[in-house]
Amino acid sequence: MSRAVRTPAADARPLSIADLYHQLESAVRNYEYLPEGQALDDAVQAADAIVETAIGTRATSTLEILLKIRMAAWLAGTLAGAPAKGGPAEVDQWPVGETADSEPAIEALLSIRDDVKQIIPEGAMPPAERELLELGRQLEEATSREADLLRPIETDPSAPVGDYEAARAATSKLVRRIEQMAAATTAGLKVKAKAFRWCRGGGPLFDAHELQTTDGRILKQLIEDLERL
Repeated sequence: MSRAVRTPAADARPLSIADLYHQLESAVRNYEYLPEGQALDDAVQAADAIVETAIGTRATSTLEILLKIRMAAWLAGTLAGAPAKGGPAEVDQWPVGETADSEPAIEALLSIRDDVKQIIPEGAMPPAERELLELGRQLEEATSREADLLRPIETDPSAPVGDYEAARAATSKLVRRIEQMAAATTAGLKVKAKAFRWCRGGGPLFDAHELQTTDGRILKQLIEDLERL
């Protein structure tokens, strides 16, 4: 079976490493339902493309570094002849040393994997954090929709505003859910920062009066620092 990796089409919203990892897990689970042939070939190449995207995506947390290593080692291993249906989670069962002579790149990835796992324990991202990151993805889509609906209103004040107000109300519900959740990773903190910015209307985070205080200036810096990570 040919394993020429295809570059995926550009997406309007870049996916995180965690998003891509879950996509890859789902794609590989589907392998077992596909017979040998073109359909399976296409599915395998689509999974390869997911990994290629992840390799080119900057990790924002130690956990995302581990997920990225799993995906890269899985792709390298399957290209070298390992069972394609194994899935990225099974990379953690691959021992260091078995392919040292024939596949030094895989060995390097597995060695880094073990180093990273000393820093962050397995399963460190709780389900609630995954939910928070998903809410962050939904928030990005919601704010993009708001911006699309606002443009005609800005150019024509007489344009109907019902759809825009409904979109704002939907985004508000998302932000209230984000407000109630505690972040456990840098990626989760960035979601909270985006929610905070939305609450400020997308403009300046603080007015001149708020920035006269030290705590106001520090809070502004914290939000901006998180957004840059």
